[in-house]
Amino acid sequence: TMTWVSDDGVTVSGWKVCWAAQPPSLPPPLPPPSLPPLAPCPLGDVCTTGPCLITDGGSCATSPDFPNDYPNLEGCTIYNVPPVGLDV
Repeated sequence: TMTWVSDDGVTVSGWKVCWAAQPPSLPPPLPPPSLPPLAPCPLGDVCTTGPCLITDGGSCATSPDFPNDYPNLEGCTIYNVPPVGLDV
């Protein structure tokens, strides 16, 4: 699970993160119990809350308006990311 939040100060070019198929080195950690429950996500899919998008056939996620500047005071959670290396 990855969580991203922008502040109200500065906006910069958006971001894109992709997951590469590599064997995991450690099992994924359990989420902290204080996180609110996430909406159901189909088995094998990566899902998001908020304005971020899942792209490239489900292998990447982007900030809102990528590659343009992302807006102030936005946030999203990306979940069900496979336990593999990330390319940011």
